[in-house]
Amino acid sequence: MGLSLFKYTRDNQIIVLDGDLNKLKNIAEYADDPHVLISTSLKSGGTDDQTDLIDDFGRYNPDPQSSDRWWTQGDRRLLNELKVDKWVSWNQPVEGGPVYTTKGYRFYLRQYALKKGTFGWNSYKTVYELKNALIRVGDLPSVYPLYANGGTSPEVKPDYKWELYMYETNITYSYINTDFLRPTFSMQGDVSCRGFDGDLTFIQHKEHSVFP
Repeated sequence: MGLSLFKYTRDNQIIVLDGDLNKLKNIAEYADDPHVLISTSLKSGGTDDQTDLIDDFGRYNPDPQSSDRWWTQGDRRLLNELKVDKWVSWNQPVEGGPVYTTKGYRFYLRQYALKKGTFGWNSYKTVYELKNALIRVGDLPSVYPLYANGGTSPEVKPDYKWELYMYETNITYSYINTDFLRPTFSMQGDVSCRGFDGDLTFIQHKEHSVFP
């Protein structure tokens, strides 16, 4: 049997197994033909997104008397969070058919600063810094990500996300598979924000036995 022909409508998927173009053009006449399949159970697919906090670096608090995840200096506070976004989307055009799946993840460092005012802590426009960043993903060698302005963000509110590593792949399964494990990840760098007078603090998250 030669190549099959496919046709999609709003409600159906039509497959002509023997590749006869005439049958595809005149489906009503060949509805009972054993080589003509009409599926009315189309599936649009789905998505599954998740964000995980990996590290908040409280142990690197510049105040030697504190291990709080919020670093405080005068009337300013800074939070540094290493996070990973994971996503899976899938599409199964025909019930029982192949499932076309996209899986991906993105590691990033989120910095979020607050300024103390009359009525408590509030977000404000500031500049964030990530200097001398180094990362390692899975079995890949360590690399230095490059950032505009040497690792100094534009003036933003309320936070800034430094993208460290992103990966996405397309896979075809015979079933719906939403399992997704992120790789081993390590990173280090020097961080600060304008409210901390440019004082940089070293942070490191280490999942590899050898890093850096």
